[in-house]
Amino acid sequence: MGRGRLKMELIANERARKTTFQKRRKGMMKKAYEFSILCDLDVCMIIYGPKQTDRPPELHTWPENRDEVDRIINKYKASTMRKPAKKTFDLSDLLRDRKTKVHVDIYRARKEMYEAKYPTWDERIESFSENQLGALLNALDTKLESGKRTLLNKRKQSAECHQHQIHCMEKQHQTK
Repeated sequence: MGRGRLKMELIANERARKTTFQKRRKGMMKKAYEFSILCDLDVCMIIYGPKQTDRPPELHTWPENRDEVDRIINKYKASTMRKPAKKTFDLSDLLRDRKTKVHVDIYRARKEMYEAKYPTWDERIESFSENQLGALLNALDTKLESGKRTLLNKRKQSAECHQHQIHCMEKQHQTK
């Protein structure tokens, strides 16, 4: 039967926290050593001890030789400067990307629906002669002018209707 699951929360008792830190640090150092030997890797680990009220936190490194730590850190810096780092994504980046993709998909779908519902180009126009294109242009200009006149008349009627309503309301108000 194995150990029970450990709750991951801050250990309230400072002495117990320090004891746990010492044991876990020792285990982590051993794992780093084993990892470097078994896989023939350069491994570096930097651990700051827990905050203490009477002094600053202790610094622990593996390997313990400071020159070796500096060599590994410089090797890491050199390798990351040679090749551009891959962009790291956090949750907000992921959601922003998904939102953008959804907006693009919606835009494309609406555009396709609009083009299917209101086609703007007829392939037959490609084979029109210059005279036929001129006639089409004149017909479109005539339709456009007719539409403008209709719109102007509707606006005039609407304005007259509003004026009539205002006049009627003024009469009602005067009779009261």
